[in-house]
Amino acid sequence: MLFRSCLICDIALDDISGIELLRSLRATGLRTPCIFVTAHATPHCREEARQHGAVCMLDKPVDPDDLVGWLSCVLNTAPDTAASPK
Repeated sequence: MLFRSCLICDIALDDISGIELLRSLRATGLRTPCIFVTAHATPHCREEARQHGAVCMLDKPVDPDDLVGWLSCVLNTAPDTAASPK
């Protein structure tokens, strides 16, 4: 089984953090991979995102080649086996 979708989400949303959104989605059983983007990544934020199943966190401004590489990796990989793009 390969993933056919990927959530790309900012960490800073209006009413909820991106991490809280991912936590809520995971609680419903959704396993869609998530790539976070942020302008204010901290080591704690990165670790928390990883703990909740984020594939990666990209810093803004996002390099389009990095995003395409991660999407390619995620969308062509079986669940729970995604690794960083080469």
